[in-house]
Amino acid sequence: MTSSTHGDSGSRRASVALRSMATILAMLGVVCAAATLGPAGLIGPAPALAAQDLPPETEEFGRLLGLVREGETGPAVPGARVTLRGPEERSAVTGESGEFRMELLPPGLYRVEVEHLAYRRIEVEVEVAGGEQTTRVELRLMRDAIAIDPVTVEVEARRGTGPLVGVYDRVARQQALGLGRIFTRDEFEHRGTSRVSSLLQTMPSVRVNSRGNVTLRARGSVSQRTCNPEVWLDGFRVGRSDDAVNIDDFVTVSQLEVMEVYTGPSQIPFEFLSSDSMCGVIVLWTRRGG
Repeated sequence: MTSSTHGDSGSRRASVALRSMATILAMLGVVCAAATLGPAGLIGPAPALAAQDLPPETEEFGRLLGLVREGETGPAVPGARVTLRGPEERSAVTGESGEFRMELLPPGLYRVEVEHLAYRRIEVEVEVAGGEQTTRVELRLMRDAIAIDPVTVEVEARRGTGPLVGVYDRVARQQALGLGRIFTRDEFEHRGTSRVSSLLQTMPSVRVNSRGNVTLRARGSVSQRTCNPEVWLDGFRVGRSDDAVNIDDFVTVSQLEVMEVYTGPSQIPFEFLSSDSMCGVIVLWTRRGG
């Protein structure tokens, strides 16, 4: 009887142990399933995102390199304003080599507009490629005579406001300090000439040759040696000191609002001062002010 009792007790303990182990294994199975199939906050891998939940690929951009020249085989045209309209709007001014560059452009079809006072305005369409590719374009301008009507009626904006307000403030400071020679609209109308070079010839330190090229004799110079000035138009540099400058190619007197002439580095305002402007600077501001 004793031996039988001990055997029954051992069987019951074994049965209880088996049931406990089964319960533990069942609980572990639930936990493992939850970790595998549950939200990303539980341990274990989170469920994969559906394809439609992934962020779209970043659009790749392209660049546009352009050259503006006169006619089929003519020289490069500096100082031309290039405007790009399409998926994005941009603008630039051609450098001395007639080139311009626009970066990070969304791909697509653009309308390119090119303007210069001495040439006929043109518009062309250009397809800009994406994928960090470079699209190149050559734009050809034709010279266009500027007709002057015998009678012109104009409504002049009140001075001292609009995009030229900063110009008027600086000019007033320069005049108060006696720096540079400032020509204003009142003087343009009083002189009665259409050529900017004719106004410059009234200054003793300015020379204009038969081709209309302008040179300066630096202020304080004891020699008669002259050099080429830098030329700025509406805030953009359009003529460098290492090039001969025909000032009449850029603008006519009827289009001018203010002209600043500085014949030495001590006169030149900070915004126009550079290593290339030591000879002097001529700054032209049209009525629209850029």
